Amino acid sequence: MQKLRYYAAALSVAVAGIAGTKLYEGKSNTAYVERVAGNAVVTVCYGHTRTAVLGQRYTDAQCDALLLKDLNENYAPHVRRLVKVKLSQGEFNALVDFAYNLGPSALAGSTLLKLVNAEKYDLAVLEFRKWNRVNGKNCDIPANKCGGIPKRRAWQAAMFVS
Repeated sequence: MQKLRYYAAALSVAVAGIAGTKLYEGKSNTAYVERVAGNAVVTVCYGHTRTAVLGQRYTDAQCDALLLKDLNENYAPHVRRLVKVKLSQGEFNALVDFAYNLGPSALAGSTLLKLVNAEKYDLAVLEFRKWNRVNGKNCDIPANKCGGIPKRRAWQAAMFVS
């Protein structure tokens, strides 16, 4: 059976995509400073940075609302702009999570995006696991302690083919 695919402009992140992002981002209801590529970034909830204020506390409902807004208003538009072909809901969810985790510029310059836009979905799914480095460390090596990066990439790949 062939997947149903839609133009990305018609898609929003679905519940399954939000659940995966929540699982792999982790959560802190109190804003803290996180090191991102050597920079200090105030972060709260599920990786929200845009309006985070150091030390401010957020409720679970506020965290959920921030994530939903981040995914659908701040990251999904990048996927919609970059992807030129139809996507399934799972493919869209996976690409939005990828952009949320690595940044829209990582998606924009990726072989993953090139393969998606060439409608080579079976090859594109293999690209997720190649994004397995944090601060130059190979996250497939458990001793490098990269957290859940390999599991997140596996989830993204599974979501992409769902």
